Amino acid sequence: MRRQRGTWATSLTVRKDANGSITVLMAAVLVIGAVTAALLLGAGGLAAERARVGAAADAVALAAADELAQGHGAAAARAAAAELARFNDVELDACDCEGVDAYVAVSMTIHALGTHHIAAVAHAVADFSRSSLAAGE
Repeated sequence: MRRQRGTWATSLTVRKDANGSITVLMAAVLVIGAVTAALLLGAGGLAAERARVGAAADAVALAAADELAQGHGAAAARAAAAELARFNDVELDACDCEGVDAYVAVSMTIHALGTHHIAAVAHAVADFSRSSLAAGE
């Protein structure tokens, strides 16, 4: 490299054995960036599915508790839970509806960054204070 005094001009010399090394470096950076982006998107999707399964478990438990609050019994509560689980694309693994309590367990298998089995449990209590049974109707 040679520099002239008092000017901004410089002359660059490129070694002949360095030709294409920047291209290889940029290709490696692009590959690493693409892999990192794919991993982040996959992890974000997995976190979103976990939240969705948790929300589905809550909804299924509330549906079962609603049936209990209406006085329809445990069998109707289990049927409502199963129907809402199907609607939310989760499997109803367990539904224990006794008295005023509805305990449910749901799960889902997804294929993002491998195969993952996501499970969630929820508990809801039937509220008789707002039902027609509490009002004596």
